[in-house]
Amino acid sequence: MVIIMKIIITSHEFANMLTNLRLEILRALIENNGMTQKELAQKLNISESALSQNLKILENLGLINRKKTIINDDNRFKNVKYVYYNEDNQIIEFSY
Repeated sequence: MVIIMKIIITSHEFANMLTNLRLEILRALIENNGMTQKELAQKLNISESALSQNLKILENLGLINRKKTIINDDNRFKNVKYVYYNEDNQIIEFSY
């Protein structure tokens, strides 16, 4: 399946914030919304810290949401952050 991204941008400043990596992050979330940050970093083959920096920008732009969840992993509780594409935004249109 090929996803074609059509970007509708009215602000030059906003356009400068959408780097190729950030577009790849958005594409990955469209294909599989609700990934953990660790899964997303592995899928994109980047470090979790690099991903986190880019997610912060996308979150500030209103393109994604992050939710922290506590899970029980072998009787140990861990904080896990899930990342979701914000489907309410009208900035980017995806067609298949």
